[in-house]
Amino acid sequence: MNIFGVRTFSRRILRAIPNTLTILRLIAGLAFPFVGVGYRLPVLIFAGVSDLIDGEIGRRTGGTSRFGKLLDPIADKTVILVVVTTLLLDGSIAWWELLLVASRDLCVIAISVGVLFQDLRQRMETSPLMIGKVATAAQFTYLATLFLIPEARWFVFIITAAISLLAGFAYLYDAIIQVKELSNRRLHMVKVSTE
Repeated sequence: MNIFGVRTFSRRILRAIPNTLTILRLIAGLAFPFVGVGYRLPVLIFAGVSDLIDGEIGRRTGGTSRFGKLLDPIADKTVILVVVTTLLLDGSIAWWELLLVASRDLCVIAISVGVLFQDLRQRMETSPLMIGKVATAAQFTYLATLFLIPEARWFVFIITAAISLLAGFAYLYDAIIQVKELSNRRLHMVKVSTE
């Protein structure tokens, strides 16, 4: 293989890393309930670290893709919801802790379901908000705290719940604004076409 072939191959490998990490994070989240209790913390740490680095690697290597942008938030929400549901079923957390910690994710799911039933001619843009990224980091921190420093659990829980609720309201507000704008555009188009 000539030097140019090696470089091209190396670039392809580097560009595949972000999506590979995202897919592995999704698999780790789905596997979480089935791994032994002793392996749950490493799985959670892998999921949190991969969430932190996959986007940065993608930007630096030019490995960002539509597939990755779509899969990344799905993987994050899957990990969070599967982990908190598993911990709920184990009795490690209460149902109201699950609702508060996952409030952002539940809002996003509700918005997504609501959008499916809207008669919008144009697609809504579902770009991540900074508060959503902060909420994901807080959720991973809270879950790691349950394993590593259980005595700090309530302090981290309060912060995580507040950030998650704030992020949920931010996504809800963003969705309402977008639906209004798309509906107004559609109304304007209907008026123009009937005149």
